[in-house]
Amino acid sequence: MVGGGIAALAAGYKLKSESFILLEHYDRAAGQSISGSHNGLDYALGAAYFVDNDGPAGQLTAELGLKPACLDQNMDAFWLDKRWQRPQNFAARGLKQLKEIVSPIAKSLRQQTLADFDSALFTADNTPFSKSLTALDGKFRAYLDCFLKSSTCGSADDISLLAGADMTAELFSQRYVLPGGNGAISEALIKSIKAAGDKRIKTGTFVWSIQIKDDGATVIYQKSKGGPDNQSNAVSDMVRIDCKHVIICTPPMVTGRILSNVSNQAKGNLFWMRYGSYMVANLLLDKALDTGTFDNFVSA
Repeated sequence: MVGGGIAALAAGYKLKSESFILLEHYDRAAGQSISGSHNGLDYALGAAYFVDNDGPAGQLTAELGLKPACLDQNMDAFWLDKRWQRPQNFAARGLKQLKEIVSPIAKSLRQQTLADFDSALFTADNTPFSKSLTALDGKFRAYLDCFLKSSTCGSADDISLLAGADMTAELFSQRYVLPGGNGAISEALIKSIKAAGDKRIKTGTFVWSIQIKDDGATVIYQKSKGGPDNQSNAVSDMVRIDCKHVIICTPPMVTGRILSNVSNQAKGNLFWMRYGSYMVANLLLDKALDTGTFDNFVSA
């Protein structure tokens, strides 16, 4: 596995009975699913909560022995007009209007697979979200844009009605938090993987290339005894691994760079995606969406 974020750790957990190694660039795995403390202030990177505790995410946390706590929605507060405000106080009417817009779409989305998308959902995915919000109060629209930018790195003008409905439906759903922050899940995954084989996770590595072959793949990486943050004093070694399978869990642009012998046409869909400071997409798939060499190179 290339990459050490939550996607790679979840894959490693599912495959812990198999023979594999996981390559992470930094000195600790977890990616954006990490928590810490600085000057007495606890913080977490990446997702702050999750929904659908009855689905695959809930099953995973239960297997890891984690006990999510329900998030009290009355605690929600946002910095607006130079003060903390609660959305139910300044936007009760707007929330009701928004729920009427997004709930039917979100419900339909959750009941269908990609193969079963109907024309209404495809239309919603080609319609700007902002077109459905013209009747909303201006202050509430500003709040929604802040919410969307923190979740998707885009405003209501930048994302589709389908994406907007899916994201803002969280405002009306039960949300869950993990004691210790979202780093608790990555720490539990790392512990489980190491218990199955202590040398499986290799940190302080830099992957130069991944060559896809008919019978497997070749991964070229560099390991540094000094660690990635101490390159000036590092003693580095190049390593080649010939493997049967490779799972790539790096950002799209990085994936496109390190795939050395895959056609530009095959990689094309990776390069239009932009980096986002808080853009986190965690997918737990029970089955493959497609079959073939590049199973998860989802088209635009």
